[in-house]
Amino acid sequence: MNFEKEIKNIDALDVLIAASNCLKTDDVAESLISEDSKAQEIIPLHCYSGNVTAYYVTFDNESYAVVCNNANNPSVIEFGLGGNPLINEILDKFSDEKIVYNNPYEIYTKETMLLSEDIDKVKNLSMFDYYPDLLQKDDELVKVHAAEKDALLHLSPLLKAQIIGTEHILPEGKSDWGFLTASQLPSGTPTINNIPNSGTGWATTGQFRGVRSPNPNNHCGPVAITNLALIFHRRGHGTLVNSRVVDTFWHIYDNYQGDGPNATIANATTRFFRGRGATLRHSGAGTVSACRTAIGNDRPLGFLLANALFSWHWILGTGYRHFSSNNRTYFRIVDGWTNTNDRFHRLASGATWISGTQYWV
Repeated sequence: MNFEKEIKNIDALDVLIAASNCLKTDDVAESLISEDSKAQEIIPLHCYSGNVTAYYVTFDNESYAVVCNNANNPSVIEFGLGGNPLINEILDKFSDEKIVYNNPYEIYTKETMLLSEDIDKVKNLSMFDYYPDLLQKDDELVKVHAAEKDALLHLSPLLKAQIIGTEHILPEGKSDWGFLTASQLPSGTPTINNIPNSGTGWATTGQFRGVRSPNPNNHCGPVAITNLALIFHRRGHGTLVNSRVVDTFWHIYDNYQGDGPNATIANATTRFFRGRGATLRHSGAGTVSACRTAIGNDRPLGFLLANALFSWHWILGTGYRHFSSNNRTYFRIVDGWTNTNDRFHRLASGATWISGTQYWV
């Protein structure tokens, strides 16, 4: 089959997104990959003529996937634990040889192909002869895949320099994200500033797991929106929050902002506030100084952080403590995981700081 003109090549980030979507599930016990997983190798797979038809990606926990090299249909052809035994055998014996992949059971190098009884058949067939539907555009898959890729590139522009010609592009995750309690802050007398109405009583991601099906996953975005609503509700905008906070979350989750990846929540938050009769405004706050100014103006902040390629998190900033002795600012945060305001974070420490947004009504 002459397929060269019908496919659009993918890159390493496409491979990792497609593989992770297949290997990672909402059920942690059944998932074959975690947020801290690291890719080990991405190996191109070919047809006999030499064109790349798929990629073989392996991870540090021995999970693997074979991803179709077609940006119009980046489907996973096979996946599991332990790797494909035929591919692994070839890599052990012929580390520099191109691998010809027709399907999970017909895998060759040109040297081993000469030993095949059906060499003429093998030479004239490709993976797309066995899976012709992979040449057809899958609009829904492409849409979801593109949204995730755009979100990841927005999260870290450094990825743009990493996705070409690399085998290992997953940074290691840091489990604590650089979040601190007040007792862990530096000694000394800091300058303290907090926005009003930022006490306790917050929505957390754990409240909404296992409550209904499908189970929310990567839902820190709608949790952050719910907590923004709580702040302004306490300032007198009483229509923003239902009598039960959980009902507010589900309304946001179902109608405005669902599961991640969520590269931005500002537009969804604005639409939710408008639907509740409040005009919310927002603007970027991309420096520590700008974030301190926002707090000084009684404006809560939304921070997007990342600590691994597949792991990012929305939190709110509700105050700060600035230590002049070392010129460091620690923002008081609502971390979305604990119902407390005794959490602090120094931006770009322990996690990558992607963006900051200030909000006011």
